[in-house]
Amino acid sequence: MAPGRSWSPGQWTAALEGWPHAAGPQRVSGVAMEQAVAMALACGLQPRRPLLRWCLCWRRLQPRQSAQQLLAAGVPSGPELGRQLRALRIEAIEAVEQRTPDTIPASRPQHLS
Repeated sequence: MAPGRSWSPGQWTAALEGWPHAAGPQRVSGVAMEQAVAMALACGLQPRRPLLRWCLCWRRLQPRQSAQQLLAAGVPSGPELGRQLRALRIEAIEAVEQRTPDTIPASRPQHLS
């Protein structure tokens, strides 16, 4: 599937970070992807909102449980641990986006009392 406005924040993150079985580049360093996204934004690539959200927010979000916590809870190390960490991170990203308005409200004039 080609990237577009119909992708969820989790799909954008997976593609931009090269997660297994995701659309997009595989095994690109974080710094290289940050630079590529910055260049795409500077060149006016559309859609801009998901690229900006990834740059400013999504790439910094962490799953609500760490790998150590998942291992202690009985999740086996290896691919299953990675899958669970990615799923928890997508949950965190989607939760943030549900709380984020689609538009920034216009500033309201302050009234003097």
